[in-house]
Amino acid sequence: MLAPVTIEDCRLLHARSYVSAFRPVVLSFTNRRTTPATAIRIRVEYGGRTEEITDEGRFAENVRIDHAFSGFYNATFSAAPPECSVREVEFADGSVWTANDTKT
Repeated sequence: MLAPVTIEDCRLLHARSYVSAFRPVVLSFTNRRTTPATAIRIRVEYGGRTEEITDEGRFAENVRIDHAFSGFYNATFSAAPPECSVREVEFADGSVWTANDTKT
């Protein structure tokens, strides 16, 4: 089953050879369900490290959200882009979508 939230942009800002110290994780995402989302949990993997980011609010259907978050403090710059995935979404009606972690 596809995630009800799509990630359009996921990147890290860096200064010289380190990840920026001020809100370096830049995410853009969109809720595709008609029910507003109230919490979105996204996993960001970068340079051998993992950060779990939660954005809370009221995210309406088909509205692109652009936010920056803290994370990866003191991480060295890696040329490989971050890998980002939606892990869980809570909705205003009380329902919850969770990613299926099965691997083959």
